[in-house]
Order: sequence, then structure tokens, then C-alpha cells
Amino acid sequence: MGIHFPTTFSLFLKTSDIAVATTATYATTAMVPVERFLDPGYPVRIYPGDPAKSAIPRRMSIRAAPNKCPPSPPKLATAPASPPSRSGSAPCLRTP
Repeated sequence: MGIHFPTTFSLFLKTSDIAVATTATYATTAMVPVERFLDPGYPVRIYPGDPAKSAIPRRMSIRAAPNKCPPSPPKLATAPASPPSRSGSAPCLRTP
């Protein structure tokens, strides 16, 4: 599950990765045009050597909804706790 990007987007590194430029992470982020981020001035996912021009660090710095990254988890509805039932709540502890 997650967001589908038309251009592959990988942030996984393998222990066998030796050189940065040969990793899937580098290949799918460095100088790759931005998709689905409408903040002007950030044309690529990662601009090597200049995080101020990179969309990913910018996107991660946004803390206001609806563009907050990572997004806030949904609020869980919690029902008030109900008292345990007196009839059969603990069948192994019956009294004579």
C-alpha cells in the first residue's frame, strides 16, 4: 500500500550497496523530476549538493495540514469503557 508514483521511487538501501551513485535510491531520487508536489521552486526530488532545491527535504519540513509529511495518523474513535458484565465475565471464578 502507499502512494503510487508513475516514476519508480525507492528509499531502500541494501547492505551490498557500495557506491552511492549505483544505488536504487540515488537512481530514483537524484535529479528525478517531481511528481505530485505543487510547491514552486522544487523541480527535482533530490538536487545533489543543494538541499534547498530538493523537493523531498522541503516536503518533509512541512508541518501544516493538508501537506504535512509524514501525514498525521487518523484519529481513532474510542468508545467509553463499559463495566464488565456481572453475568459470566469470569466463568472460571464462579462463587457457590
